[in-house]
Amino acid sequence: MKRYILSFLLMAPLAALHAADAPGTGDKPLPERCSSKVVVKGGRPRLEINGQPAVENFFVTDAIGSSLDVLPDVAKAGYQVAGIPFHVAKAPRSRGIGPVWAGNRQYDWRSLDERFARVRSLAPGIKVILYLALDAPVSWLKSHPAEVVAYEDGTPEIDDSSSITSMAGASLASEVYLQDVEHLLAEMIAHIDQQPYRDMFMGIHLVGGGDGQWMHWGIKRGKTSDYSAPMRKYFGDFLRQKYRNDPRLLNEAWGQPALAFDTAAIPSVQRRLGAGDFRDPSKEQDVIDFTEAFARVQVDLIRRLAHAVKAASKGRAWVSLYTGSSILDATCYSQNQGCLLQEALLKCPDIDGLTAVTYYQRPLNQPGALALIDGSCRVHGKLAIHEQDIRTYLATLPHDRAAPLHGYTPDWEHQRNMLIREFGRVLTSGIATWQFDMHGGWYSAPEFWNLFSKFHELRAVEARPFSSTAEVAVVVDDISQVYRPQDDRMLQYCSLTLQRTPLGWMGAPYEVYLLADLLKDSTPKYKCYLFLNTYRVDSKRREQIHQRLRQNGAMAVWVYAPGIYCDGTFSTDNIEKLTGFGIARIPTPSPLAVLRGSDHPIVKGLGTVKYGIPGPSGQVNPPAFNGGVFYSPKEQDGVTVLATLESAKAPALAVRKMDGWTSIYSANPLLTAGLLRNIFRQSGGFLYVDDAKTSVCASRNVLSLFAKTTGERTLRLPQDAELQDMLTGERLGTGHEFTLHLKESEARLFRVAHPESKK
Repeated sequence: MKRYILSFLLMAPLAALHAADAPGTGDKPLPERCSSKVVVKGGRPRLEINGQPAVENFFVTDAIGSSLDVLPDVAKAGYQVAGIPFHVAKAPRSRGIGPVWAGNRQYDWRSLDERFARVRSLAPGIKVILYLALDAPVSWLKSHPAEVVAYEDGTPEIDDSSSITSMAGASLASEVYLQDVEHLLAEMIAHIDQQPYRDMFMGIHLVGGGDGQWMHWGIKRGKTSDYSAPMRKYFGDFLRQKYRNDPRLLNEAWGQPALAFDTAAIPSVQRRLGAGDFRDPSKEQDVIDFTEAFARVQVDLIRRLAHAVKAASKGRAWVSLYTGSSILDATCYSQNQGCLLQEALLKCPDIDGLTAVTYYQRPLNQPGALALIDGSCRVHGKLAIHEQDIRTYLATLPHDRAAPLHGYTPDWEHQRNMLIREFGRVLTSGIATWQFDMHGGWYSAPEFWNLFSKFHELRAVEARPFSSTAEVAVVVDDISQVYRPQDDRMLQYCSLTLQRTPLGWMGAPYEVYLLADLLKDSTPKYKCYLFLNTYRVDSKRREQIHQRLRQNGAMAVWVYAPGIYCDGTFSTDNIEKLTGFGIARIPTPSPLAVLRGSDHPIVKGLGTVKYGIPGPSGQVNPPAFNGGVFYSPKEQDGVTVLATLESAKAPALAVRKMDGWTSIYSANPLLTAGLLRNIFRQSGGFLYVDDAKTSVCASRNVLSLFAKTTGERTLRLPQDAELQDMLTGERLGTGHEFTLHLKESEARLFRVAHPESKK
């Protein structure tokens, strides 16, 4: 492939440097290329660099100011891998050099070369993941107006503002843009392959679109896209494939005669926002179809870019990207973002790592959580990366310090506990993490680097085989997301995002799976399954779920309206076939439920309290819920009702014995930690603590605790083992029960040594 170089822009000193380092000049030969891969060893995906195990704590440098001054500290602390933000369409702040993407498939590599030279001078041994922003330059947008994202009025908005917040960018459905980026990636890797820094280049983190996470443009300013010609063409091709190129099938599904694939209209913004609880296929199949296509266009783009990197590097280069948050850290805008579908990304052979950040569970009054579908990542051999862009006590921007979801803490003591909490969750989950110094200066104090150095030492425990101790599987479904109205805050936000808080205080570890992966033979069996948003379950999968539950007499917890879509039908009868409960559709404005105060083990000790959505100060408040409808379990033979919807006096929570398994149904989409603890205990699961105010993360070799309040905790282990504090070295002795005094917001991290492991 021909390479376009802007030779008239090359500076003499840099050209001389390249000539001196080029092969065949008589000087030193080029170093060996860096090669990375993810391999499944010892029970989990692991990163290897040049055939050797790597420390899976990464660091990403300043993305806003582009400063690399932190790199000496990064290297000294023991980091092997650094993410280096680099924007192909923006000129760096140095010596008048232009951007890499300089014209119509013309590139100026000087800024890239200088970036690597600077990294080499500050951290010679570091391996670099280019945190590569691939948005098209404004000149490209102006020369390709038909390829630019469009809003409902049909007009693109092209300006020179930041790519992260701009309304304008290439449509993610643009084939022209996609081919140009594929070409750029191939040329960039070919260029790097001939440079003296090729031993540093580990791979690429693909960044682009809204917020750098391949969200559709406009999301950061509350606008809904994409009505461009490329998206219209993509939608037509999607429909042609879905309906087997038969217009009659399309007409029947949409209830509109004389439709053609190429002229099928993108639904209006108002219809995409929707109303009610679910989309009715008899009236809104066009909206369902477009919502799915709007999400699939991102998957198709990412898979092609990942393949371009792998093909150009002959498989040596790492490829990662953002994903996950739209399901597990969801808002009512997730459909607008489009980042809903993850199964295809997990299956993509060209993707090594998936990254996501958690917001709601990050503050110190929260238990912490992952926004990654960690169980599915393990099934597919992908390295999950927990991003920590925590605004530390050194953050200076008012917004960073004011927003609680950013994780700002006022001092080092609190900051240290937050970092230990996050690292404990990572270590016990067998995944990777990176610190992101997004605005620069967040880590410019020695105490951070001392702690990070210790974290690197603790990674040594992962040399042993990873063994999960989780007995709870949390199940989510990506395709189910397209069936609900976009403007429904409750189903998305409360049943997914908020549910991770009581799960975090449950007192036992849990793992998250896509529904499709739950049923694989390689997926472990669990004692308790919590199905959060499984609205579409076909009859074949329903039977597979029941078989999985019967295999070990498991307990299944269903929320709201599981399986209401089945084999092309939309009916409450489908819910009964899946859960065993007859269902009544109950109009009511409030999601609050009241426990009946029964002695049944599921609610014993919880009293007659209300449960629902906790407000900012802990009070129970109903959320914004456009649907105003709940799916209530009927009182019938074999059904024990345990709670009632407050405003409708209809059943809200019920339990039923099934054929070899137990079914629990909750009309309310958000269960409390106390309910979860009782349910889990009744399933035969093991609780590590006696209270619902301690977050517990555990694997066979590591245990992490985080306290919500000050007080003594009784910690129990499934079997006798020796506990040792991994940070202080303190030995707590050997046994299966320990008494600990924890302060509010205190995090502890322990090595768990089993007697047989010492032999």
